[in-house]
Amino acid sequence: GRGGEDVPANSDDRDRGYSFLLKLYDMLSEPKYSPYINWTTSGESFLINSEKEFTANVLPHFFKHRNFQSFVRQLNMYAFHKVKHDANWLEFHQPNFKRDRKDLLHLIKRKPVTAYKVAPQFTPVAERSVPMAPPFAYPATPAQMAPMTPYGFPALQHAPPEAASSSAASARSDALAASSSIPEPRAEDLQPYIAELNMLQSELADVSARITSAEGRIWIADQRFAALRNENMALWKLFCEAAMQDPGNPLFHGINAALAVVQQPNVAAQRAAEGQQQQGLC
Repeated sequence: GRGGEDVPANSDDRDRGYSFLLKLYDMLSEPKYSPYINWTTSGESFLINSEKEFTANVLPHFFKHRNFQSFVRQLNMYAFHKVKHDANWLEFHQPNFKRDRKDLLHLIKRKPVTAYKVAPQFTPVAERSVPMAPPFAYPATPAQMAPMTPYGFPALQHAPPEAASSSAASARSDALAASSSIPEPRAEDLQPYIAELNMLQSELADVSARITSAEGRIWIADQRFAALRNENMALWKLFCEAAMQDPGNPLFHGINAALAVVQQPNVAAQRAAEGQQQQGLC
């Protein structure tokens, strides 16, 4: 291995899934890329500075694209996890991806890409518990119509048991004959649907990666907002201290007015407390 490190010795390592990991390890080993990507102090994870600068100055030298989201998707496929660091850096961690431990790369396995498999599931007609009813047929002649009651409802007709059982058996036989003529779906007929399901799965994975990237950007913006808020509070404190030391300075007129508004409730509460104490003495 490079630098005396042990890596899987087969020439097909890059074809077996090590290509991305080796490229990532190589870009971290190049000092000229350290302003954009480098190891943490512990060597247990790595940091990426500005996403824009990294995409422009590092990715094209190792991959045939300038797509940062594609790079992050590859990290996710090898079980790298994003770690909260600060507002300016993105940190990624994988238990077996460590500085000076290229011998551990073969322990990192790429997540398998699962595809939807659609298999026809038909219950043979002979195994169905409920027999299929024969199709409904209208009476061909008035003589075949059921007699009507005086109220306009069909009159009940009681057929002999032998005729009823024979009719039911004939209906089941006709239903079996009709259903047996339905052809079973062929595998080649299902291929377009399987391909469409696989495409949908790929699109869902892309959407998930975009959501993950958006969450990271939101977290960075939140960190920057918190830093600005802390700086604003520190500046406000300095201005307030300066205004209290030099109340006559016209530069602090607005600050003195704001402090007076803030201190009014405290003065009123203090006067109320003093009044209660005087009443207690009386």
